[in-house]
Amino acid sequence: MRKLMILIAAGCMFGNYALAESSSISPKLTGDIEVIMKENSSDKWGATTTLGFGIEMSSTAFGGFNLESKDGSSFSLDEWNMGTALGVGTISLGKQGDIWIGAEGEHTIANMGMDESVIVDMGNAKVAMEFGDFTNDLSDIEAIAGSYTVPVNTASATVAVDYDMDTEKTVVGGRVDLGLAGIAGTYADEKFAFEIDGSHVSGISAYANGDQDDAVQNIGAGYETVLAGLTVGGDLNYHLDSKETTPSVTLKLSF
Repeated sequence: MRKLMILIAAGCMFGNYALAESSSISPKLTGDIEVIMKENSSDKWGATTTLGFGIEMSSTAFGGFNLESKDGSSFSLDEWNMGTALGVGTISLGKQGDIWIGAEGEHTIANMGMDESVIVDMGNAKVAMEFGDFTNDLSDIEAIAGSYTVPVNTASATVAVDYDMDTEKTVVGGRVDLGLAGIAGTYADEKFAFEIDGSHVSGISAYANGDQDDAVQNIGAGYETVLAGLTVGGDLNYHLDSKETTPSVTLKLSF
């Protein structure tokens, strides 16, 4: 733990130095308004409105944060990070997402999200360490994860591993992309789950997912386009077991 804190402190000190050296670079301000309309449990359509605002700066040292408000509630801190370049990679600290594999639907595969963490990014190789209680106990390390991507022309293969320090459980994931289509799979709690998905430059996407007990549980499709600066999208998911159809429409303006 002592070595870890020395590493983080050194990275932050170097980041502050690099930030001072790059003071001529102006921060980038971003914002977005998103409205998601979908059918609720009362068989009526409702809308969720999300307002987002962010500031980020990219240089030898980098950092930023996002504030978010849903349906008129007060703005709260969503994600943040600060970091610096170290040789051919970067090291960063914050609530900054994760390094896990992804897919279009993500109904059945294990999703190993992270809260506050330290991430070392070396391009194709990434390592992350998640804090269990960032505010009160920095010695509480909840999980350690790693991922590695092998690119081959227009294709790529990624393998990821997540180890939970509390439960001592290991989750393994992988994804292979072949041009416009790909397949993702995870093994967690002695169960294999997968998803086959694809997307096209025209904005069309589709997927099917399941697990070792039920090979096809969900099928879905989506479409997204930009109309005069406004992003418009539609999604449809069908659950084969419950025979439930879940449609949604999304409008988003980014500036």
